[in-house]
Amino acid sequence: MPVLDPPVAPPVVSGFNRVVIQQKLIDSLGENIKSNPLRKEYERKVAELSSYAERIQPNMTQDELRNLATEANQARRQLGLEYKDLTPGPLKEFIYEFVLDRYGDALGPTGDYLIKNGRSYTDIIKSAVRPNPDVDTLLGNFGEWLSKQPASYLQRYQGSVGRG
Repeated sequence: MPVLDPPVAPPVVSGFNRVVIQQKLIDSLGENIKSNPLRKEYERKVAELSSYAERIQPNMTQDELRNLATEANQARRQLGLEYKDLTPGPLKEFIYEFVLDRYGDALGPTGDYLIKNGRSYTDIIKSAVRPNPDVDTLLGNFGEWLSKQPASYLQRYQGSVGRG
């Protein structure tokens, strides 16, 4: 029977255990982001943007719809900025990076991006009131992203989640 090497302990750098700190950062977010009170508050605020959709009138000109779409999109992006900035450090940085990769803008899709991707002004206005329904799946690669960060990055947050 072959002799197996004993399991290798997680890397430790000057009292720093990478695996433990990564897990503590993940655990600090709770079971799922969707049920987090901050996320619930954000979703309520997004729903309040429905006033833009209520302003759509059948006889509106394209210029009027474009202006309303711009207002709705800017309001949604501003709300996103406010709540992203309230998000704990590593998750906030992951979200900004993820959103930038997805839309080419760290705050999310711009009106121009949405138009180039086939959305009408009315679509933009109506979508401003809908948060992503499956944010947990969308942000499910947070742990993988953390594992790719240098030790120095994780060490910055070690004190905020305790020692491993």
